[in-house]
Amino acid sequence: MHKNYLAIDIGASSGRHIVGWMENGVLRTEEVYRFPNSVRRVDGHLEWDIDSLFTNVKQGIREAFAKFPEIESLSIDTWAVDYVLLKNGNPLSPVYAYRDDRTQAVLDEVHSILPFAQLYARTGIQFQPFNSIYQLYADKKVGRLAQAEDFLMIPEYLLWKLCGVKAREYTNATSTGLVNAQTGEYDPEILQALGLPETMFPKLTAPGTVLGPLLPHIAAEVGGQTKVALCATHDTASAVEGIPMEQDDAPFLSSGTWSLLGVKLAKPITSPESCRANFTNEGGVGYIRYLKNIMGLWIIQCVQKQLGISFAEMVELAKTSTYTRIFDVNAARYAAIGVDTEAAIARLKTVPISLHCWQGDDVRGFDTDPTKPLTGGIQTTGNYPGRARTPEELMADMDKVLSLCPGTKKINLHASYAIFDEENPWVDRDKLEPKHFKKWVDFCKARGLGADFNPTFFSHPKCDPLTLASPNEETRKFWVEHGKACIRISQYLAEELGQPCTMNIWTGDGFKDVPADRKGPRDRYKASIDEILSEPYDFKLVKPCIESKVFGIGVEAYTVGSAEFALSYAAFNREKCIPLMDNGHYHPTEVVSDKIPALLAFFPEIALHITRPIRWDSDHVVLFDDETKEICKEIVRCGGLDGRVNIALDYFDASINRISAWTVGFRNVEKALLSALCTPHTVLKELQDTNQFTELMVRQEELKTLPFGEVWDEYCRRNGVPVDGAWFEEVKKYEQNVLSKRI
Repeated sequence: MHKNYLAIDIGASSGRHIVGWMENGVLRTEEVYRFPNSVRRVDGHLEWDIDSLFTNVKQGIREAFAKFPEIESLSIDTWAVDYVLLKNGNPLSPVYAYRDDRTQAVLDEVHSILPFAQLYARTGIQFQPFNSIYQLYADKKVGRLAQAEDFLMIPEYLLWKLCGVKAREYTNATSTGLVNAQTGEYDPEILQALGLPETMFPKLTAPGTVLGPLLPHIAAEVGGQTKVALCATHDTASAVEGIPMEQDDAPFLSSGTWSLLGVKLAKPITSPESCRANFTNEGGVGYIRYLKNIMGLWIIQCVQKQLGISFAEMVELAKTSTYTRIFDVNAARYAAIGVDTEAAIARLKTVPISLHCWQGDDVRGFDTDPTKPLTGGIQTTGNYPGRARTPEELMADMDKVLSLCPGTKKINLHASYAIFDEENPWVDRDKLEPKHFKKWVDFCKARGLGADFNPTFFSHPKCDPLTLASPNEETRKFWVEHGKACIRISQYLAEELGQPCTMNIWTGDGFKDVPADRKGPRDRYKASIDEILSEPYDFKLVKPCIESKVFGIGVEAYTVGSAEFALSYAAFNREKCIPLMDNGHYHPTEVVSDKIPALLAFFPEIALHITRPIRWDSDHVVLFDDETKEICKEIVRCGGLDGRVNIALDYFDASINRISAWTVGFRNVEKALLSALCTPHTVLKELQDTNQFTELMVRQEELKTLPFGEVWDEYCRRNGVPVDGAWFEEVKKYEQNVLSKRI
């Protein structure tokens, strides 16, 4: 009588239960149960339905016993890196999926503590932004890890639920980026450096270990009893172990959602050369799986999901299809000009763009009477229904925008968006404290966002009409204290969120008509800024900016904070502030795209507000227009994506749906940056430097007709947001269900 063994293999798109047995020296198998699996988007994050997974695991075991009453043992493997945090013996929700982008906010911080080259030398694990090490650190940053009492990888959790025994399996543990490649155990130095609780990472268990029988209530539920064993719980480790390889040095290819190409090694390779090539050393059953992640079947799974059909149906449709057009993100037309669109897509995903909160409520904020008009050079036009009236409504609207926009985001706050309640009642702007922004911090932590900040020097009774430049000492002192309070709040935001905070000083100080004294207000303005910046702060965390303006409403003749003033101040105070340019704050014949390389020739870092002026600083929604594209080209050409240019949006349009306005502008900046990354700058520069201006013009014009839209759509898909032509339907539904009810 042969012995039956149950293998439960769960991937990112489906799970299956397979019974296997040896018959006359031949392995026989039969699939007894299959179920779909997929991530779900909840509150802007991707997560697994862990309860549904376990329900399907039990149902499949039940089906197996119904057909094979005697089963010698069972085990489970799944994909790697994802885990379950336990609290009081229950999963701590949510169970995040590896494709969620919450780790983007902590990558730099982890590598500032442990440079990646150092991590690789200890673990041999390739860089992937979803590795458990970054997920766990993200959980630590938002306080989730402190709530947890234990940590189990997903297959370990499912096995524990079946038999009541917790075991940490070696092959899957190596995928975390926390296991020392030489010792084969969790690395205590890495855990200590990152502040991860060592008690959650005990000694590892080798695959092949029998954990024990099914728990009695589980056995009764599934209709049979069997032993629960620990296989190589990383699915690729089990797949490689199952390959009948005759040559130990032969390569293997394992295909699923990911495909993995590699070889078996006796010892890991953790050299700098291996690190630069981003090969990984994952644990195998008595060997190292030295491999590289390559494109797998994920795109097929996405198509299958979008069409709502089975794989078998897809195969049949493919057999009869006459469609010949294929899009490859490494399309030949781009490759021919030296552009790697894969690299462009990957690079853009890491670039933070700050989303301005004031588009959602017409710059009203929450600290003054919302029925009174804006003052101090600020004005919105239009009264389209649906303006956010409360912090909760504004956050909900921002969540909607975040779900429609790809890439890495921050939020940009004004001081006037302080949140007051019974515990923290209203105070005037000079008395603001970090606690008035705690709810914003909680909002950001839950979404893996950073935050930028702005003092609010407008729409307040103490604008007389001047603020920092006022000849009234009492007025000036009030606004200086406000600026100092904002320094402290910015430091708080940076420390809490683990990302630098750009803090922008802009006032509408100036005069409607020809002034009698131009220098006096600027002297006072300079002294006020000096006093604000005397407040202690860490310049690595808080980036004060001085923003200029050519003129504004009510200050048509003279603006205290002119371009010359702001730039000179930043130049003479480089150790404590940086310049900020807003592309609406210049004369119509001036363009910021030309100013970016000029400033970066002298400043290591600048800040940028992207808007769209029409004849003046009208803050129209950013379009995918020539100047936006030129701005983004200069950011890319000048190394601005490496932390030299801090990008934020700054516009507000109340004449159209505000969610749409937000989304259009954000997507267009992302689109312009991607277009810039898909431009062969080195080739074009060489043509310019060798005076080949005819060919330069030809090549620049030809770039305009390349299939960029398809690259953009692919970028959106990989970020889990709708492509062009699809996202506006979401906005219309939101307007119907939410915005239209705000009356």
